[in-house]
Amino acid sequence: MNRTCKPLIKALLAGTALTQPAALVAGELPHGASTVYGGVGIATPSANQMTIQQTTPTAIVNWQGFSVGAGARVDISQPSAASALLNRVTGSATSTIAGQINANGQVYLVNPNGIAITPTGSVNAGGFVASSLDIADQDFVAGRRIFRGSGQSAAVSNAGTIAIQQGGYAALLGGRVENSGVISVPMGRVGLGAGEQATLDLSGDGFLQVAVPSKGDGSDAALIRHSGRISATGGRVEMQAATARDAARNAINLSGLVEARSVSGRNGAIVLGGGEGGTVTVSGRLNASARGATRQAGAGQAA
Repeated sequence: MNRTCKPLIKALLAGTALTQPAALVAGELPHGASTVYGGVGIATPSANQMTIQQTTPTAIVNWQGFSVGAGARVDISQPSAASALLNRVTGSATSTIAGQINANGQVYLVNPNGIAITPTGSVNAGGFVASSLDIADQDFVAGRRIFRGSGQSAAVSNAGTIAIQQGGYAALLGGRVENSGVISVPMGRVGLGAGEQATLDLSGDGFLQVAVPSKGDGSDAALIRHSGRISATGGRVEMQAATARDAARNAINLSGLVEARSVSGRNGAIVLGGGEGGTVTVSGRLNASARGATRQAGAGQAA
């Protein structure tokens, strides 16, 4: 090899290393914060720990990037379990949660580039929503949980652990949604929603409404895939995919476990909605004893 080429090759390799996805960096923390609404204080007591102090019931922070690397943690202190914090990513990178997010209230993570909770990632909170669909500031402040996408929104996935306090809620919203990890919400609600418009009803009988199908990407993969475990004892689990009547889609593929057993006089419910042209395939286990599992779809198969 020509000796004059060696320095150039080394420089190119170094440049490649510098452009590796930020999500691969161990101990990474969110960066580039700008408070949009409410009172928020942010500190980094160590290289792999961030503390967020929310001082108002509702707050909104825009971030250049929001990822939590393996071995890192973000601790969020909120006024009460009813407090809500919206974290919106305005940069171009996907959010990867490989470390811990801990909060005593409700945490929303919105990133149009997509969100992935890895097998080492965990979220412990009073409520948690991960969405690639955006929400307007005025809607969030007013308590309206209405999310809208761009037409072909990115995917949201959980391969780790989402543990929500009793009576809380968890939702994954995106163009495609996958759960291969564990989601636990005792006496609460869980929603997996695939589409370009989603509404969360935090006080009514229904929890999740999804509309406007995402533009197809040519993939035959199901819009919602669940191979992990969801437990909402005494609560409600909903999987809803928006599909068009004239375009048959593989809407939901459920091979994992979903539990919403009745407890202490509270009935559990499981609702699967594949939209007007969606197929729902169930090869896993549904357990909503005393009330049964409700399946709503354009077409469905159960095994």
